[in-house]
Amino acid sequence: MLTQAGLAEHLTLTGATQPTFVSATPHRFTDASVVSLQMVDAISILNLNNRRNLEQRLGVRTNPARFRVNLEIAGLPPGWELESIGSTLHAGGVSLRHIKRTKRCAVTEDTARRDLMLPYLL
Repeated sequence: MLTQAGLAEHLTLTGATQPTFVSATPHRFTDASVVSLQMVDAISILNLNNRRNLEQRLGVRTNPARFRVNLEIAGLPPGWELESIGSTLHAGGVSLRHIKRTKRCAVTEDTARRDLMLPYLL
C-alpha cells in the first residue's frame, strides 16, 4: 500500500513539501455515470494497438495520456474492444470483465490545445 512517506521518497520530496492524501468519500471519480454499484468500480482501458491503428488512419501521432484511461494494454488486436463486450480478460492474476465501450468526450480533443476532434473521428 502506498504511504505518504513512500510517495515522498519516490518523488524525492524533502522538507515542508510533503504529499497529502485526501478523500471525498463517498464520492468516486469514474469514466462512467454512477448509476449502479457495478459502474462505480469501473476502470477504462486503452488498447495501445488500437491507438496505433487510429494514428495510422489519421496520419498523426497521439499521446496515450489524452485518453485519460486507468490502464493501457498492449498485445490485443486493434478493434478487440468493439467485439469483446461481455468477455473477461485475465492477466497476472487479475480478471477484468468488459462491461461496455467508453464514450469519449471533448476532453480527448487536446493535450494542450484542441487539435483533434476525437469523439467525432472515433
